[in-house]
Amino acid sequence: HKSDYRRLIIGDLLPLLIDTIPRQKHHYQLPPPPTQRSKLVHRARDYIQAHIHQPLTIKELYTLLGVSRRTLFYSFESIFRVLLMNYVKVQRLQGARRSLQQADPKFTSIASIAHQWGFYNPGYFAKAYKAMFNELPSQTLGLRY
Repeated sequence: HKSDYRRLIIGDLLPLLIDTIPRQKHHYQLPPPPTQRSKLVHRARDYIQAHIHQPLTIKELYTLLGVSRRTLFYSFESIFRVLLMNYVKVQRLQGARRSLQQADPKFTSIASIAHQWGFYNPGYFAKAYKAMFNELPSQTLGLRY
């Protein structure tokens, strides 16, 4: 008798219970066509440039643009051939480099310029800067030790 009840529960009752659980509908969207991706990426780029000195979250960006995170990432990679956050990092590093080149080393700290461009960890900034420009921020600023 026990095995009959077990078979009945597993075979009939359990599937009925599972069927009562509301199912989430997954909306798998095809990526937008190239022209829409291009427009989206250019809107994202313009927003990033306008807010480059401010903290930026991916969620803020895709919500503002009215698309999913996946659509934004895919579009960015397909149009610019670069990851979105790498793009933001490169833009900030280039801005920091321009600031360092124009700054007076007597009155400017590397940390303040790094912070101005969204780099809050001096070690990370120096490492990323060296990797991109093949020199230390202090060399760009013209500091002599």
